[in-house]
Amino acid sequence: MLLLSVLPMVLAVAWSQPVVVEESLWKSDDMSSSMEHRFLATLSESLSWSMMEGAKCKNSQEPWLNTRAWIGNSHIGNRPQQNKYYYELAKLLRPKVVCEIGMNGGNSVATFLSGAGAETTRAVVFDLLAFSYSTTAVRLLTVLFPKQVHVVQGNSRQAVPAFSAKFGRVCDIFSVDGDHREKNTAIDIRNAVFAVKPGGVVILDDMNRNSKQQTRLAFDDAVEGGFLVDPLCVENVTIGVPKTHRFDRDPENTRILTSSWCVARVPEALPPPARPHPQRNRHQESLPSSPVNLPSDAFF
Repeated sequence: MLLLSVLPMVLAVAWSQPVVVEESLWKSDDMSSSMEHRFLATLSESLSWSMMEGAKCKNSQEPWLNTRAWIGNSHIGNRPQQNKYYYELAKLLRPKVVCEIGMNGGNSVATFLSGAGAETTRAVVFDLLAFSYSTTAVRLLTVLFPKQVHVVQGNSRQAVPAFSAKFGRVCDIFSVDGDHREKNTAIDIRNAVFAVKPGGVVILDDMNRNSKQQTRLAFDDAVEGGFLVDPLCVENVTIGVPKTHRFDRDPENTRILTSSWCVARVPEALPPPARPHPQRNRHQESLPSSPVNLPSDAFF
């Protein structure tokens, strides 16, 4: 916990160094120092091990916690190339509000807030809090980023529309990483865009086109339907994830995966929210009404 408590202060030193920002959302070169990336890796590693150790104390049955690679429920914290990309995106855009569907262990939230580099940035996270380590993740995020994180517990397909109905289009970055079935990903994307400022961005991972990942089909549909514009996908990045610790170079003890992620802008003028797919009306869903613990106006 000591390491986690001092990381924001150490990162603040790195953030204080002058950075030349190119006026392009799709800049691929690193804007940050290698020191920033090392501290980012330390932050991600600390979060991952905190989840794993906390789950052990609770006799968790979640199988992906058996190794550092989190096989079956991976996260950007052990995918360095993707983690850096998210960090650089936040550093470029300097978002005031980051929104996310699907917190898992909290790595992407921590990366976005670290990249934003401002205590005034707020993160609104929509999550079921269904894992044994979910409360640990929330607790660590609120310690690392005091007064910056609000978690809305519940089904995102109900909570996000309630959020946008109350606050309008306030998110600068919206990460959609919840239910990975095509139908429900499509609903999450289309709900998310109505919470994003014109010109803001939506980002998704698990976007491999040549696999069974239905999330890519939902993303492509959203672009085709005019909900997202100027899409850019980083395709088929090969990543080796050591199973014991990040410095292990034993190939026999390394998970090799192929990762893709996509980002796109949200246009000012949006299609009607209930617009069906031209061939398959599969984006409609009715959910039972229940209270949603939205943030207060004072949170922003």
